[in-house]
Formats: sequence, C-alpha cells, structure tokens
Amino acid sequence: MKLVRIVVAVLGGLSLVALPGIADDRILNTDTGKPPIMLVAFGSTAPETRQTFARIEGDVAKAFPDRKIVWAFTSQLIRERLKEQGEVLSSPQEALDSLVRDGFHEVVLQSLHIMPGEEYQAIFALDPHGMKLSIGAPLLSDKRELDEVLRALDNLYRTDRPNVIAAHGNAKRPQLNEPLRKLALMIESNRADTVLATIEGPPGTKSFSKIRDRVARTGAVNFVPLMLISGVHVRDDLMGDDKESWKQQLGAKEASVSPPLGDIPEVRAILIRHIRDASPIGKRTEMLMSSGGK
Repeated sequence: MKLVRIVVAVLGGLSLVALPGIADDRILNTDTGKPPIMLVAFGSTAPETRQTFARIEGDVAKAFPDRKIVWAFTSQLIRERLKEQGEVLSSPQEALDSLVRDGFHEVVLQSLHIMPGEEYQAIFALDPHGMKLSIGAPLLSDKRELDEVLRALDNLYRTDRPNVIAAHGNAKRPQLNEPLRKLALMIESNRADTVLATIEGPPGTKSFSKIRDRVARTGAVNFVPLMLISGVHVRDDLMGDDKESWKQQLGAKEASVSPPLGDIPEVRAILIRHIRDASPIGKRTEMLMSSGGK
C-alpha cells in the first residue's frame, strides 16, 4: 500500500507539498521523459486548504499520470509564515531553478489564480534559464470559462436565503476586475436573490443593497466563494465576528458557506483543459496579460 501523508519533501532543493490523498512516490517520480507540470497558486496558511490542494493535484495526476507534478506559491508572505512553522515551500522562480538543476529542459506552469491579475502576470517575469516555458491560463480567462463557472455555481446556491458570490478582486489595478463585472451582470440578470461582491477593488459591496431586505426576512445569507480555496478570507472577511465582516455588514444572524472553486469537479476540469492548452510565452499569453482577461 502506498504511503499517504502530509509532508514537505525536499528533492534537489525543490520543496514539494505532499498533500493528503497523493502518494509520495507519485509526486517524486521524475523519470518520465515528459515535461513536468508546475501548479502555481497564491498559497494559504490555513490547514483546511490542504484538502482542496490535494483534490486538484489528484485530478492533475489522473489526467497526466506520466508527469512529475510540483507546486509553487506566489505569495512571499505566505511562504515566510509557513517557513516560521517549519514548512519550506518554493516560489515559482525557486521551483524553476531546481528543475533546471534536475536537468529538465521544458516545463508547463499552470496558474491556479482565478483571474489574470498581478500574481499571474508576475509569472511572465520568471527567468526560465533557457527552458521552454508554457503557461496555462488562469480560471476566468475568456467568455467560455465564465459560462462554465456560472453553470458550476448553479448547484451551490441556497433557495432559503440570499446568496453572495465572494470574489477577491484587485484594488491596485481595478481594470483586472473586468471578468468579475461581466460575471456579476450574468448572474444578477438571472437571479434576484444572488449578487457578486469583492473584498478588494470594484464593485466592492455595493451590491449588498439589493439583498438586504431578503437577509432581514430570512435572517441568513449564503456565501459562495469565487476563490480556489476557503482560507483566511472566508473565515475572517466573510464569516468573522468583526463588524467589518460581510456577515455582520449584512446583519445576518446565520451564515453558510459553499465549497470553494477548487472543490468543484467541473472547475478542476477547466484547469486540466488549460494544462492541455498551455501555450509557450508568446502572442496568446501576452494578449491575456494586456487585456486583463477580457
């Protein structure tokens, strides 16, 4: 029986997260002759997010059984905090450096970011050391993905209370919130009991005014995270006891939270497709960067 556990394994200087449900010998298998797949996420210090990461990696491993799979995390703050707790995780550049040392000449980087924002665009500044670098688009990269995510969310809405789709958003570069604006229009034009709001940047929480009466009548609200994982944002910004939390702003006596996007099989299938469609740095990826995902 394969050993399954939560560890941080270090191979050739590259930190690999061996997550629950993924066998160590599968993650550390490098003798395949195929380009490795690097899963690039923002990261989280919340332990409960590990199960979601495991589900994502499990689907990737099933779709690409002959590939080495490694993880990299773009948030320096998250990496530093986890290092203080004894977990050493790689940045994308550190992961690339290690793959070069291991003799790889090609790698596929799959962004696990929701939109082509700053964390995603930073990938294009990496030094590949002459490696062929192909990049899979983030989740909400065009109209097709918007439609697919919209259908996937249908099963998460509650009918006994209003729903708030909770997106992170971008305050520094609000133009990158354009996919969220489009998604909000698509949702709110079809559902009077559902709105979209962002933690950072526009549209913010202006949409709360549309459901306050329903929250008052039902005494409850359901949050649907438009986030890969349910981490600190869900725990504190949405469900927290602080007066600034969304639950408190809405005056809800009761609040529920739907699973994050990474726990939805249909959403993980989109990411798998993006890995298959990953493009070398060039016209498509440059257009995606400049358009903000339009």
